[in-house]
Amino acid sequence: MSVKMSGEDQAKGNAQSSEEATCCQVTVDEVGLLKLKLTILAVLCVILGSFLVAFQVLYFLRVENAETERMLIEQKNRIDNLTKENTVLKTELQGVRKCADDWEYFKGAFYHFSTDKKNWTESRDACVTMGGHLVIINSQQEMV
Repeated sequence: MSVKMSGEDQAKGNAQSSEEATCCQVTVDEVGLLKLKLTILAVLCVILGSFLVAFQVLYFLRVENAETERMLIEQKNRIDNLTKENTVLKTELQGVRKCADDWEYFKGAFYHFSTDKKNWTESRDACVTMGGHLVIINSQQEMV
């Protein structure tokens, strides 16, 4: 199909074609501007990505720090408890050392040998008064 145009229509058509060509043409300045915009956008994306990674690292460190702090508090409490227990044991040891002159140590126990003549009830009461009890001999070595 062919369409015949008058001279005026052809002039308008040529004018439209040149306008369309002008609309579709991109100048060197516009290409440079477009490249600059894309470069800025890429840099902003990299910066945003860097911030996201940095915030994740900071969050992880904060969580780790909280866990470490909790563990540190637990360890301090354990140290305090052990220090208190150590103080109690030192006090008990001093008491043991004081009575050790009259007592003999054998396998984790202290024995007091008395030469006093007493019946069983009096002997038991004397042992209780000294913080002990009458011995129950469990081995031949304990008799010596």
